Amino acid sequence: ALAAAAEAEARECAAAEARIRGADASRLRGEEEDYDGLVIDVAVYGLLPPAGRAAQSWLNELCRALGPQATSAAASEQRDQLLRARGLVDVSVVLQSLVEKGALSLPAGSKAGLPAFHRPQLCAPSAIDSDGVATASPLSALGESLPPLDVLAGTAAAPVDAPPHARIAEAVELIPADAQMRLFVAYRLRGEVRRAHYDDEDPVSLGAPSVDV
Repeated sequence: ALAAAAEAEARECAAAEARIRGADASRLRGEEEDYDGLVIDVAVYGLLPPAGRAAQSWLNELCRALGPQATSAAASEQRDQLLRARGLVDVSVVLQSLVEKGALSLPAGSKAGLPAFHRPQLCAPSAIDSDGVATASPLSALGESLPPLDVLAGTAAAPVDAPPHARIAEAVELIPADAQMRLFVAYRLRGEVRRAHYDDEDPVSLGAPSVDV
């Protein structure tokens, strides 16, 4: 319950920061699109599988699920559910707001303390293996049975059709404190679709040579 309450508070703070930066991000996105600059399409931080060939198809699926085409209220709710189930935070807006003249740079060090970032504490059991490493399990249906954070935190009643309380506890996994966090960014630069995948402590450089996957 404590982890769920902390997670709910962190996600609300991140969402509030994204709303504050939304206007700047939208303006900068338009300016970058006008001259084929740096446009952030998908950016997520948290429990991501290690970069490599095995993760490529999973990241393709993630981009389709989280891309800017998902704009309806239902799609937005599904995105939020997917992010919670995977132990991920959407940081697309804040990264776009930090773009300057076609480039984005973040210093080395954990990203968890940056605006709109936070370290997720909970995920669906299938999102993490016994060693605390993110899996590349299929995204379809993942998180459909994940209870809302306010239910997990004990601040709201479970829906009438919810599973028994014992099963609610089994529907989530506590992410170990030493689990590796990562940042994934799908972006466009000079009209080309590109991707970058960083370990948490890595410096970030987009609009310059970067780690593409």
